[in-house]
Amino acid sequence: MARYYIPDKPAYRMASNQYESNYNDTHTHTGERTPIYPGFGRAPVPPKTTHTDGRLPLAGANMRGWPGSQGSASLQGEPDTPDVADTPREPAVEPAPIEQDPRTALLYVVQVQLMSGGAIIATGDHLVFDTIITHTSPDIRYNEVTGTFTITAPGMYYVNWWVALSDVGPETPVIFSVETSQGLSAASGWPPPVTHPQLNGQTLLQITDTPVTMALVNKTSVPLAVSADMVQASLLIFQIAL
Repeated sequence: MARYYIPDKPAYRMASNQYESNYNDTHTHTGERTPIYPGFGRAPVPPKTTHTDGRLPLAGANMRGWPGSQGSASLQGEPDTPDVADTPREPAVEPAPIEQDPRTALLYVVQVQLMSGGAIIATGDHLVFDTIITHTSPDIRYNEVTGTFTITAPGMYYVNWWVALSDVGPETPVIFSVETSQGLSAASGWPPPVTHPQLNGQTLLQITDTPVTMALVNKTSVPLAVSADMVQASLLIFQIAL
């Protein structure tokens, strides 16, 4: 049974006569009654009554105990990382405009062919191509009647051509030449006997003054007959415009 502490003051004893039996007279050392209160050397100060009839509460009720030991410290949390939306953004940098390299060159092409078989090319005559296959250059004009090319812009012009012949004498050297109105010429010749009926040549012309005319000329000492194939001759001009 729990024991109760009743002070020796008359007011407390009169209000607490019903708890007199809770005292243990055998635990008196100095002549005054001392309650049996486990865990304490002496009884704590009695609490105030909380009952309407004046009774004191049970020992330990509404009483503050001895302070406990301090608990261990908690672990430190991770530092807060800012949201992406809260992160300040650097202003966008517009890319620099791409400037055209002044050394950039443009390439234009003109290609013509001879497709009407049986033509005879006299000595000193131009080889006339009757069909335009490709024409992308604004600086080259072609005359399909005379076989003449007119160049209206300075630059480098690479010329590649071939001719298929039907009959060449066994002792006749064959010569074709790319000639211009400025006196430039590039001849291609084959000594006899000509065993390959298809002949070809190429040259690179550097034009400085314009306009200039150009043509493929038969420089052989005798007329030449082209073959009866579907395509008898072709000429290709690459214009390198700076």
